[in-house]
Amino acid sequence: MRPPIEPMAREEHGMKWISHELLMKEQAAERWRLLSVFCLIIYGKTLSPIEVPRERTDRFVRIGQELEILEHDLTECINEFTMAFRVYYSELQDLELKKFAVVYHADNFFVRVHKLVENTYGLLSLMVGLDPARRRRRNEPSLRDDLRGKMRDPRLIQQNLGPILVAVTVFENSSAIRRSSKARNLFVHLFREEPKWPMLSPERRFQEPEDPLARDIRAIEQAPQLDEYANEKRQEFVETLEAIRRFRDELFDQLHTTFQKLQ
Repeated sequence: MRPPIEPMAREEHGMKWISHELLMKEQAAERWRLLSVFCLIIYGKTLSPIEVPRERTDRFVRIGQELEILEHDLTECINEFTMAFRVYYSELQDLELKKFAVVYHADNFFVRVHKLVENTYGLLSLMVGLDPARRRRRNEPSLRDDLRGKMRDPRLIQQNLGPILVAVTVFENSSAIRRSSKARNLFVHLFREEPKWPMLSPERRFQEPEDPLARDIRAIEQAPQLDEYANEKRQEFVETLEAIRRFRDELFDQLHTTFQKLQ
């Protein structure tokens, strides 16, 4: 079992009181780049009768780099989210700015989780000889369906890649990833709403009462609710990042095992 995410120990800028809640980037994130190399070698040794073209090699490398950066981005999304509602906009008069910041950083996080999942499927698709960048016609099978079908290639069956596909499917369907994917889809296709938190609806995020006393009263009423919402979201984000890191390690181990058998 992976240890819980460690907080960042730092005291600069007078932030000692919140430093225990800032997350550290993991050096192990470089495993994304390494496992992309494993995918390239598996492809080259099982499906490519000639030397893999430089252009295709570069695509493997690029996706591995993107996956590593995406994990780091998610870590910093959580840190910026935390700083926004606990430090930058912690005063009552900053309620409207806090609303914008909380929603912005949350949507930023959801979009990057979605991109990480898509990149993972893209990398595995390259490994089995598919082109994840090709635009598909309406009636064509999805990339995921093509990936599952390609895994039945006798040359790939010999490499026992089935558990890898199972791992990525279980990961995508985990509660943490499904929650993020649902929120991302609502944001992109509808504009995300929070039924339990009407104060975050678009019309209530920019329409402040004209009366100063009414603004103060609203801030006093809504600030604790907004902090409750933000704390819940932060915990969800940490759980999602932990799930991503566990999956990264599992995928690395499985691909490394396959890579070693090919040597």
